[in-house]
Amino acid sequence: SPATGLQTCFFATIFGNKEKQVTLESETAGVDTSYLAPAGGYGRKMEKAGTVEAFTYNTVNYAAGSTEPVTKTCYVYLPYGYDADKQYDVMYYMHGAGGTAASLFGGAGQTSEASVMLDNMIERGKCKPVMVVCVSYFESPEKGEDVIGYDAAIAQQEVFYQELINDVIPAVEGHYSTYAKTTDKDGIIASRDHRAMGGYSAGGGVTWYAFDHILEYCKWYLDFSGTYKASENGKNATPEEIAGHLEDTIGAFLAKGYKKNDFYIYMTVGNETDKNHEKIVSTFEAMMEANQTSQTYSYGKDPAQNNLYFCISDHDHSAAAEVPHLYNALLVAFQ
Repeated sequence: SPATGLQTCFFATIFGNKEKQVTLESETAGVDTSYLAPAGGYGRKMEKAGTVEAFTYNTVNYAAGSTEPVTKTCYVYLPYGYDADKQYDVMYYMHGAGGTAASLFGGAGQTSEASVMLDNMIERGKCKPVMVVCVSYFESPEKGEDVIGYDAAIAQQEVFYQELINDVIPAVEGHYSTYAKTTDKDGIIASRDHRAMGGYSAGGGVTWYAFDHILEYCKWYLDFSGTYKASENGKNATPEEIAGHLEDTIGAFLAKGYKKNDFYIYMTVGNETDKNHEKIVSTFEAMMEANQTSQTYSYGKDPAQNNLYFCISDHDHSAAAEVPHLYNALLVAFQ
């Protein structure tokens, strides 16, 4: 199997000031999920806690081809001690199909599993101080998939990259302190090493849609149990078609003079009860099969040398998987 020999992922449980790591090894990189144990496994609430702010920006409904202004709200996690005179890496995070921009952190001023996990990671030096910006492909929380329908939701997912590049990044990084010296195209491209796009389930799908279009603007792609539909082939594209599509997308990016370590893909999926397990594992295996000829990917968790990593947890397909997947991904991203 192409997946044989994968490095091992792990989840960690933090009790007080001690961190207990539980590691399971298998040829498909199985991981333990005790990081989110009910006994406070996501970490203790820190005195030096980050904050979550609501931030509004103006955009349009790209899927509808509308030019009518729309005001949307995203939620920004700022690490403890955020200083406007310092520069911060930034991750743009997309929710799943049933969620909103407020889902991961619970809204402005709230404390959540995700914010406490980030506080603990940063305090212990597990990741750099990072901003996490939670966005939504829906026009508003009141216009979710249950209202607009599946097809309309997919249409909004496919084009969210336009909103991200044209509206979200310039507004957020023009207000907060990131590595972008300017928020025009040149400034965003120049700071791409310090920018990630990621999400869970449908949010992972949005990440893949964006991957097709924003490689020059963003280095890190963190997909948590989201399927890559390869939009021009439709939602039933085979793993082999998806792998070929990725090869084409990356090949066009490299043809512009970029190097193979100028992008990094971190893929995750749950166990066999995860509805996307078979599709994502098969897609990864097809990517590895194609890689035997193309040498597009270098597998591993060292971003200086590698550009792809794959991790399987023992979660099902549920929101409970979001925080542990994010934890593992941030052990790699921006390092």
